[in-house]
Amino acid sequence: MLRLYSKGCEHAIQALMTISREECRRGFSARLICRRAGLPEFFTRKVFQALVKSRVLTAKRGPGGGYRFSKDPGKVSILSVVYAIDGRNAFDKCVVQDNKCDHKGRCSLHPMWMKTKASLIRQLGSRPVAGLIEEGA
Repeated sequence: MLRLYSKGCEHAIQALMTISREECRRGFSARLICRRAGLPEFFTRKVFQALVKSRVLTAKRGPGGGYRFSKDPGKVSILSVVYAIDGRNAFDKCVVQDNKCDHKGRCSLHPMWMKTKASLIRQLGSRPVAGLIEEGA
């Protein structure tokens, strides 16, 4: 079965959709976002750590701490979130077999997947996270 991205990536996107515009400016807590989105906090914190590591978010510990976007969410693409969670080879799996597409043993869906993948990457790369926030509000 084709899965475009991991469960962690799904959690990241769902969490980002619940952040308000105000929270983008002042910051947000993982606990509140998880409660609002109905996501498991422990797992979502790990996802947020990956977003911090890739510099999509910044984290501050202690009272008044939480997460903030490293830069304007209008300048952060959804693709950068996918890459932060699933890695740069997120879309390199074969759509027929459960392994990496090596471009040698081309399956019957290979040409179609290559076109679809290129379009998907282009669209995710041009769509800012701010659009998720606007839609989720």
